[in-house]
Amino acid sequence: MRLNLLSKLLAINILLIGFVISALWLAIDYLAAGYFVNLMEKYNISPVASNEMFLGAIHRYLLWSSLAAVLLGLGLSFFLTRRVLGPLMGMMNVASGIAGGDYSGRVPIQSRDEIGELA
Repeated sequence: MRLNLLSKLLAINILLIGFVISALWLAIDYLAAGYFVNLMEKYNISPVASNEMFLGAIHRYLLWSSLAAVLLGLGLSFFLTRRVLGPLMGMMNVASGIAGGDYSGRVPIQSRDEIGELA
């Protein structure tokens, strides 16, 4: 159960990061590139070569920052999700013991949120 829930929560975070990166990519391609071309034309600079150079540089920076965001997001999501799921796993183990007739098990209360109240 833990791995299944952990993988679902990580997948949600990856989808969110992917959506944000896609939105940034489209915004750069359609908004920033058009503004850059207009600016180059305003100052009588050929926008063709400059625009390609601008987009190439921006896409490289976006790819590197996206890679860093995904790695950082995965690491933080994994760490934080395991911290949230830890008490739930403890409760699951105690509940299994109770189902088997062992009523001595207790779950330590680690927080005062909903999971702490459930414990």
